Amino acid sequence: MSALAFAAAGIYFLFGLAGLAGRGVHPLLPALAAPLAALGASLFDLTASPWGEGYTDALFIAAAWLPLWLVSLACMYSAFIDFMKRGKPGRGFWLFTVAASLASAYFAYTGALHHPVEELVSVGNAAWLLLMLGLAEGVTAENAAGLDEELRRTMFIEAAFTAAFGGLFALWEQMSRTGAYSFSSPLLALAAGTALLGLAAAYRRPGSRSYHLTAAALLFMAVYGFLLEFP
Repeated sequence: MSALAFAAAGIYFLFGLAGLAGRGVHPLLPALAAPLAALGASLFDLTASPWGEGYTDALFIAAAWLPLWLVSLACMYSAFIDFMKRGKPGRGFWLFTVAASLASAYFAYTGALHHPVEELVSVGNAAWLLLMLGLAEGVTAENAAGLDEELRRTMFIEAAFTAAFGGLFALWEQMSRTGAYSFSSPLLALAAGTALLGLAAAYRRPGSRSYHLTAAALLFMAVYGFLLEFP
């Protein structure tokens, strides 16, 4: 599956370069690339887990695929505000896309292509997805060009609450699995940090800009790949 991961990373890299060059890339195109690649992997039976029977791959939280899914989700938000004629991806967004594609290519090279789970539909996987949705919306809000302050603030608040719900789902999953809560969970820490950064961005002085959530998303990719997935 490494060839497919490299190809997907290359596609996003080209999208990022085209966006930086001002080629008018519509965000809906890169929004669809990662889901279509995952669908192709499933159709061609490339998601069989190396951990054996009883497991399947959750591609969106494998280290080589997670950066591309983050970009894909951010592109979905960007496509939404573009359709509403409220804004479009700025230069920072395409820089984020290039950085994410390079991270994906590196982790694909190291072989971090699988994330075995017993079932795809689970509370734990939902927690990861909610965290990624929150991060993606925050990245979109920080890097959208022409976005009015009211909508930008709304997106930051939504990002914070989405990530917070991811943290609650993580606690729920821990309780159902172990019968106890652990506040040292990396997922819970990431969710709490994303929620706090989102709220801080929402109530920052009008006109001021920061890229804390974008930096957090890039750090998340690196920490996840190097420390949590052990490629």
